[in-house]
Amino acid sequence: MIIVALSFSGFFISRGDVVGSILGFLGALLVAYGYLAYGTVHKASQLLKHGDIAKAYSLLKQTRFPSFLKDPHRASYHFTLGYIFLDEQFLDTDRSLDHFRKAFNIGAMTENNRGICLINIASIELEHGNIDSARSYFDQSAKYTLKKELKPIIKEIKTKLEAEESNNDPGSKN
Repeated sequence: MIIVALSFSGFFISRGDVVGSILGFLGALLVAYGYLAYGTVHKASQLLKHGDIAKAYSLLKQTRFPSFLKDPHRASYHFTLGYIFLDEQFLDTDRSLDHFRKAFNIGAMTENNRGICLINIASIELEHGNIDSARSYFDQSAKYTLKKELKPIIKEIKTKLEAEESNNDPGSKN
């Protein structure tokens, strides 16, 4: 799109049409701004929701400068990557943890997504054996109203966390 807009600008310059060339150049700038500010995040998150993780990852990799994205889109970028790196095809819990933390710290997401970030961080910390950290993140997640569909997942993580805490309790008889 940028190349097309710049081509129009060049065409108008060759015809001596200064206004047309300026409009073509401004069009190219607007397309470039849109790409830098919004990237491919929305489409990638839609693909992830439909289970097409490889395409979602491929699309996110096209966002060359995630730091230029507007806050809601940058948070969604990291949130989506956090989920991608939890998938067995791309499994990397350290990268997933990093992306969920970034998404949460950027903010500008729904209350549900902020809570999901904390639940995922707690789950990964628990998997890594960091029980105190997992408990802290799990407890923080209780401040957020989460969708009902997440209750079984939350209950499972809570059960695992309590089991680990009782196994590591010096006063327990295990």
